[in-house]
Amino acid sequence: MTVNDVKKMTLKDLISLGDFTCSCGKVHSPGVAKVIIEESVPVVTTGAGNPSRYMRDWTAAGIRVIPVVASVAMAKRMTRMGASALIAEGGHEYADCYAAG
Repeated sequence: MTVNDVKKMTLKDLISLGDFTCSCGKVHSPGVAKVIIEESVPVVTTGAGNPSRYMRDWTAAGIRVIPVVASVAMAKRMTRMGASALIAEGGHEYADCYAAG
């Protein structure tokens, strides 16, 4: 199935990559990152991991990137790199952070 197939079947252009960032070391990831730009995918969510190597290209192309983050440090990094929003996952560290103000 291609990005164009998905666009035809849905009302909105949204690609969720799930384990994309967990598979960044695999050969297909740079190709997938490139297709996202070529197909002008407007919004991308990534699974837990580190999409840093693709963030600059995606945000420069006007793509809204919404990564899953598991730590405050990763949230800060993704924010600095231009993430449009964050999906927070994890345990007590978030509760501690919010409780602290």
